[in-house]
Amino acid sequence: MMTAREFLDQYRVAYSKAARLEAKLDQLKEDYGSVQGGIVYASGKSGISKPTEQKVERVQAAFDKWANAQLDAVEIRQEIFEVINSIDDCKTADVLWYRYLGLLTWEEVCDAVGLSWYTVHKMHRKGLELIEQLIN
Repeated sequence: MMTAREFLDQYRVAYSKAARLEAKLDQLKEDYGSVQGGIVYASGKSGISKPTEQKVERVQAAFDKWANAQLDAVEIRQEIFEVINSIDDCKTADVLWYRYLGLLTWEEVCDAVGLSWYTVHKMHRKGLELIEQLIN
Protein backbone atom coordinates (compact mmCIF):
# COMPACT_ATOMS: atom_id res chain seq x y z
CA MET A 1 0.00 0.00 0.00
CA MET A 2 1.30 3.41 -0.99
CA THR A 3 1.20 6.43 1.31
CA ALA A 4 -0.28 9.70 0.10
CA ARG A 5 3.15 11.34 0.08
CA GLU A 6 4.63 8.47 -1.98
CA PHE A 7 1.70 8.73 -4.39
CA LEU A 8 2.16 12.48 -4.79
CA ASP A 9 5.97 12.31 -5.01
CA GLN A 10 5.78 9.96 -8.01
CA TYR A 11 5.53 12.89 -10.40
CA ARG A 12 8.56 14.69 -8.97
CA VAL A 13 10.58 11.47 -9.35
CA ALA A 14 9.34 10.82 -12.90
CA TYR A 15 9.91 14.45 -13.90
CA SER A 16 13.46 14.37 -12.51
CA LYS A 17 14.20 11.13 -14.36
CA ALA A 18 12.98 12.62 -17.64
CA ALA A 19 15.04 15.76 -17.06
CA ARG A 20 18.20 13.71 -16.40
CA LEU A 21 17.61 11.66 -19.55
CA GLU A 22 17.03 14.84 -21.56
CA ALA A 23 20.33 16.25 -20.31
CA LYS A 24 22.11 13.02 -21.29
CA LEU A 25 20.47 13.14 -24.72
CA ASP A 26 21.48 16.76 -25.21
CA GLN A 27 25.05 15.97 -24.16
CA LEU A 28 25.19 13.01 -26.54
CA LYS A 29 23.94 15.17 -29.41
CA GLU A 30 26.51 17.83 -28.56
CA ASP A 31 29.31 15.27 -28.32
CA TYR A 32 28.40 13.84 -31.70
CA GLY A 33 28.04 17.19 -33.39
CA SER A 34 25.72 17.26 -36.33
CA VAL A 35 24.69 13.60 -36.30
CA GLN A 36 21.08 13.77 -37.39
CA GLY A 37 20.50 10.27 -38.69
CA GLY A 38 20.96 8.24 -41.79
CA ILE A 39 18.95 6.20 -44.21
CA VAL A 40 18.77 2.51 -43.39
CA TYR A 41 17.99 0.40 -46.41
CA ALA A 42 15.90 -2.77 -46.33
CA SER A 43 19.06 -4.88 -46.63
CA GLY A 44 20.22 -3.54 -43.28
CA LYS A 45 22.94 -1.47 -44.93
CA SER A 46 22.89 2.22 -44.44
CA GLY A 47 24.12 5.11 -46.45
CA ILE A 48 26.44 6.21 -43.62
CA SER A 49 29.68 4.91 -42.14
CA LYS A 50 29.62 2.31 -39.35
CA PRO A 51 30.90 4.70 -36.61
CA THR A 52 28.33 7.31 -37.60
CA GLU A 53 25.60 4.68 -37.72
CA GLN A 54 26.52 3.60 -34.18
CA LYS A 55 26.34 7.21 -33.03
CA VAL A 56 22.91 7.57 -34.60
CA GLU A 57 21.78 4.38 -32.86
CA ARG A 58 23.05 5.68 -29.50
CA VAL A 59 21.25 8.99 -29.99
CA GLN A 60 18.07 7.17 -31.03
CA ALA A 61 18.24 4.88 -27.98
CA ALA A 62 18.76 7.89 -25.70
CA PHE A 63 15.85 9.66 -27.38
CA ASP A 64 13.61 6.61 -26.91
CA LYS A 65 14.47 6.42 -23.19
CA TRP A 66 13.77 10.13 -22.78
CA ALA A 67 10.48 9.92 -24.69
CA ASN A 68 9.31 6.96 -22.58
CA ALA A 69 10.26 8.78 -19.38
CA GLN A 70 8.34 11.86 -20.57
CA LEU A 71 5.28 9.72 -21.29
CA ASP A 72 5.51 8.08 -17.86
CA ALA A 73 5.72 11.50 -16.21
CA VAL A 74 2.66 12.75 -18.12
CA GLU A 75 0.64 9.66 -17.19
CA ILE A 76 1.60 9.96 -13.51
CA ARG A 77 0.84 13.69 -13.55
CA GLN A 78 -2.62 13.03 -15.00
CA GLU A 79 -3.40 10.40 -12.36
CA ILE A 80 -2.30 12.71 -9.53
CA PHE A 81 -4.17 15.64 -11.08
CA GLU A 82 -7.41 13.64 -11.13
CA VAL A 83 -7.04 12.68 -7.46
CA ILE A 84 -6.18 16.22 -6.37
CA ASN A 85 -9.01 17.61 -8.49
CA SER A 86 -11.50 15.40 -6.64
CA ILE A 87 -10.77 17.22 -3.34
CA ASP A 88 -13.67 19.53 -2.46
CA ASP A 89 -11.59 22.07 -0.50
CA CYS A 90 -10.16 24.23 -3.28
CA LYS A 91 -7.39 25.84 -1.19
CA THR A 92 -6.16 22.43 0.02
CA ALA A 93 -6.23 21.16 -3.56
CA ASP A 94 -4.30 24.27 -4.65
CA VAL A 95 -1.62 23.64 -2.01
CA LEU A 96 -1.20 20.05 -3.20
CA TRP A 97 -1.25 21.04 -6.87
CA TYR A 98 1.40 23.76 -6.49
CA ARG A 99 3.63 21.57 -4.34
CA TYR A 100 3.40 18.26 -6.19
CA LEU A 101 2.48 19.13 -9.78
CA GLY A 102 3.83 22.67 -9.95
CA LEU A 103 6.99 21.47 -8.21
CA LEU A 104 7.15 24.68 -6.16
CA THR A 105 9.11 25.15 -2.94
CA TRP A 106 7.15 25.69 0.26
CA GLU A 107 7.86 29.41 0.13
CA GLU A 108 6.56 29.57 -3.44
CA VAL A 109 3.44 27.62 -2.46
CA CYS A 110 2.77 30.11 0.36
CA ASP A 111 3.15 33.01 -2.06
CA ALA A 112 0.97 31.34 -4.71
CA VAL A 113 -1.96 30.71 -2.36
CA GLY A 114 -1.40 33.84 -0.29
CA LEU A 115 -1.29 32.04 3.05
CA SER A 116 1.19 31.71 5.90
CA TRP A 117 3.66 28.86 6.18
CA TYR A 118 1.74 27.48 9.18
CA THR A 119 -1.63 27.54 7.38
CA VAL A 120 -0.18 26.00 4.21
CA HIS A 121 1.37 23.13 6.18
CA LYS A 122 -1.86 22.58 8.08
CA MET A 123 -3.72 22.38 4.75
CA HIS A 124 -1.02 20.10 3.38
CA ARG A 125 -1.46 17.71 6.29
CA LYS A 126 -5.24 17.75 5.74
CA GLY A 127 -4.68 17.15 2.01
CA LEU A 128 -2.44 14.16 2.68
CA GLU A 129 -5.17 12.64 4.85
CA LEU A 130 -7.74 13.17 2.08
CA ILE A 131 -5.42 11.70 -0.56
CA GLU A 132 -4.77 8.70 1.69
CA GLN A 133 -8.52 8.02 1.80
CA LEU A 134 -8.90 8.45 -1.95
CA ILE A 135 -6.08 6.13 -3.02
CA ASN A 136 -6.65 3.33 -0.49
